[in-house]
Amino acid sequence: MLIDPFLPPWQAMSEQGASEQEGLSGKESAQPSEVEVGNRQASLPDKGLEAQISALEQQAILEALEHSAFNQKMAAQKLNLTYHQLRGQMRKHNMIPLKSFLESQNRV
Repeated sequence: MLIDPFLPPWQAMSEQGASEQEGLSGKESAQPSEVEVGNRQASLPDKGLEAQISALEQQAILEALEHSAFNQKMAAQKLNLTYHQLRGQMRKHNMIPLKSFLESQNRV
């Protein structure tokens, strides 16, 4: 193990973990497909955490828009956001222009 005094501790740990994962045999996987939670097995989703959060945010925005008859100011209030924050989130998820996004999602 090589210790670099100029390397932050969190990078040293991540590099050490990466080198340990490289040493895994073909039989073991870095991410199990099932995890035991209490007495039952829970399967892990195929998507990563960021993709799940993004999908959840899009769903919340779309539901708020549908409940407010696509009035963005009212939808922002339902989500406890300002109008500009809602528009920023819509830009983040490539939901602007909204009509073309809804057409691509087959929601029109």
